[in-house]
Amino acid sequence: QKRSSARQSCQVFVRDRGCASPDPPSHRRAHLQMSLASLPAHEMKRLYYATNNLDDAEAISDEVHSLGIDDHHFFVLSRDENGINTHHLHGGKSLENTEILAAKKRANFFALLAVVLFGSSIGFAIDAIGKNIFFLAIACCAIFAIAKFIAFIACKSFDEYFKGVFDDHLDNGEVIVVIDVKRSQFNKVESQLSKHPAASFIADSSNIASPIPN
Repeated sequence: QKRSSARQSCQVFVRDRGCASPDPPSHRRAHLQMSLASLPAHEMKRLYYATNNLDDAEAISDEVHSLGIDDHHFFVLSRDENGINTHHLHGGKSLENTEILAAKKRANFFALLAVVLFGSSIGFAIDAIGKNIFFLAIACCAIFAIAKFIAFIACKSFDEYFKGVFDDHLDNGEVIVVIDVKRSQFNKVESQLSKHPAASFIADSSNIASPIPN
């Protein structure tokens, strides 16, 4: 009974230097799964569409509202700001003063994620928490800086490219429709709009750190 109790203590208190985890790989996998599970639960898929005018945008709005998408997850961009109001749509005339495209904030998130995964892996691969905390701290800072730089360059390129695409559509008098959907809603909304004659799909992405304006 004492031996069984000691084994349970080893499993729970993995950091105890007097005990070694009976199954370190499994424990590391479980810890990484917990780290991934702690990611923002509100993360959604973002869909971008172009349509001919605000009448079509209003029709698209009605369709997706019937599928459970509310105004807080639906946004239109149009040079006709007065038309947005008369059509009772949630939107604006440009991307400025919005975070719909937000490279810097997403870069910070992805860099932090890289640090969490790196720290989790190293912390359970060696006894870093007890013996090499200084090394772990320096390594995490370096990983954060490198990951942030790489993510910032990639995200900035994404933002600049799509900002140019959106501006081309807007300057031609078209309307950009932005829709945030839960992953469980993604296929249903995408399928519905693929049948809409005036909805032209542009791209999809995550909405991490880039909320639709209120």
